[in-house]
Amino acid sequence: ISLGQIAPAILGYNEEKNYLILFQNNGELRPTGGFIGSVGELKLKSGKIESFTIQDVYDYDGKLKAHIEPHYIVRRYLQPHLYLRDSNFDPDFQRSASMSALLYRLETDRKVDGVIAVNFEAVRRLLSEIGPVELPSYKKTLDGKNTFDFLQTTIDDNFFPGSTQKRDVLTALFNQLILKLENQEALIRASKL
Repeated sequence: ISLGQIAPAILGYNEEKNYLILFQNNGELRPTGGFIGSVGELKLKSGKIESFTIQDVYDYDGKLKAHIEPHYIVRRYLQPHLYLRDSNFDPDFQRSASMSALLYRLETDRKVDGVIAVNFEAVRRLLSEIGPVELPSYKKTLDGKNTFDFLQTTIDDNFFPGSTQKRDVLTALFNQLILKLENQEALIRASKL
């Protein structure tokens, strides 16, 4: 199937689409790319972002009322239940993504149309391609060279349950990335006129 055939459905041209974004910290390895520390909820309609929010995964994991049997490694070394934060222990992304969607639904009572995983390396590569972005509230310019260290340090330093720093830094970064991509798209369209 060509991308042109499925893009309208993926981008919500036929109906609104809801996606679960797994923010994986590849500084803490897991089979699909890293520990899921935060999750995003992305709504697309007619090719445009309707809403985009980021939450700490622990905000949702505390709401799980069902027992899902975890992967052997999780059960043996972490905990007796499977939570969204550890739903990516299968190296087959499709199976891990299906488990993430199930746990997300059990924890939030919301269904998703797809699951997208993003780790720090993907963000670093994107910044290497599109150029640096400013994070004014952090007095920092992020580029392909300093992104991983900044995110790792900012998210891990002084983190405590109930802290919003993971959500805040990821929201600031992704808002700037979206703005930069939209500005570059506008420049490309203007140059074609």
